[in-house]
Amino acid sequence: MSKIVTAPIINEQILMPFVPLGEIADVKLGKMLDRSKHKSGRNLPYLRNINIRWGHVDTTDVSEMFFKDKDEEERYSVRKDDVLVCEGGEPGRAALWTRQESELKFQKALHRVRFRNPYEPRLLVYYLEWAACRGELEKRFTGSTIKHLTKQAFVQLPVPNPPLPKQRRIVARIEEIFSRLDAGVAALHHAKAQLQRYRQSVLAAAVTGQLTQSWREQHPNTESAERLLLRILEQRREEWSGKGKYKKPKEPKLERADGLAKTWACATIDQLGDVFLGKMLDKSKHTEGQKLPYLRNINIRWGKVDVSDLSEMYYKDTELERYGLRKDDLLVCEGGEPGRAAVWDGRLPDLKYQKALHRVRLRKGVDPKFVLICLERDAKTGRLERRFTGSTIKHFTRQAFIEYDIPLPPLAEQHQIVAEVEARTTAIDHLEAELDLQITRANRLRQSTLAAAFSGKL
Repeated sequence: MSKIVTAPIINEQILMPFVPLGEIADVKLGKMLDRSKHKSGRNLPYLRNINIRWGHVDTTDVSEMFFKDKDEEERYSVRKDDVLVCEGGEPGRAALWTRQESELKFQKALHRVRFRNPYEPRLLVYYLEWAACRGELEKRFTGSTIKHLTKQAFVQLPVPNPPLPKQRRIVARIEEIFSRLDAGVAALHHAKAQLQRYRQSVLAAAVTGQLTQSWREQHPNTESAERLLLRILEQRREEWSGKGKYKKPKEPKLERADGLAKTWACATIDQLGDVFLGKMLDKSKHTEGQKLPYLRNINIRWGKVDVSDLSEMYYKDTELERYGLRKDDLLVCEGGEPGRAAVWDGRLPDLKYQKALHRVRLRKGVDPKFVLICLERDAKTGRLERRFTGSTIKHFTRQAFIEYDIPLPPLAEQHQIVAEVEARTTAIDHLEAELDLQITRANRLRQSTLAAAFSGKL
């Protein structure tokens, strides 16, 4: 007879028996992958940690290895109603294998739970999900950085063991409630996707002139962007402080000008402002001067600068202006998510920036928030990616950035576009926050359902 143990639940009345998992099921770790040793037998597909998601097995990306004989194939087999549980990664994450027997096997990163007597395996999957969310599983993990749920710890885990009919009733009730919750969450995610599409359409309308078409009709005497650009270029020449002869800025590609409104122009970043990379961090060399906070790549989010986590390094007096920031400077990521950008609002004095960022100081007549809109639209549509270097780690080099061309409306229209985009995206942000809140509530209802189920109150 199985020994009844106390379940790891605090301040809740237990109305069902719990037993150590090892008393009612066989738990086995999968086969260790060693390509140098296992080269004979049949090459068969196997499940890894990444294939096990909460509640389902994802077989879209399955690897293969050799299993030397029938005994080994049987030892690492996967049958209908086996529960597969992650040993590492996210220890305890579990799913039920619901298909008939196949040639699919499993690797050492997984535990296979096979019950000796009739048992509703979905009950175990739901219990593991609940125990993981409560932190009960984590008490049994080993390792400080990389966590593991060892077989020895797993077989000692108390699991619910009511009579089989009650197991099935509990699972049926859980799935009835979850079915309604899942339908609601799916609708919420669909709504979020619709908002994202709307956001993209707003950005597209902003940079093509559609958003302000009626505004242009109401302001026919606005100075054209062509005249604005000529004035900006004259200012650039007058302020030239580079070495040697004046260098003309990079000119835009002609295809970007197609379809623009008659009062718009096309210009490169090189024409519109000055681009500087930040200071390279080298703690072994830079130990003199003032120790000041600086922005890194991770501080730049789309449209905002996060100053909650700032690092510091030394700046010499000759570097203070060179790596300084002013209100309305545009900061653009060189790597990480190249092109991600935000406008600095000047809230902190003496803030600097690191080499992972471009600082764009735009000339009079260019609204930095309009350039930000262009960057976001082109980044989200893939147009910007053509300018990146690197195959695995992408970079938006200074040379590529200064050649980046954008549509240029008249200054008054730039301000109007920024105002209209901000009004719409603010509304989108509020709606997304409300949808996220509803999704969070649905997840809490899921956990309260599981709590009720395993305290006998469902």
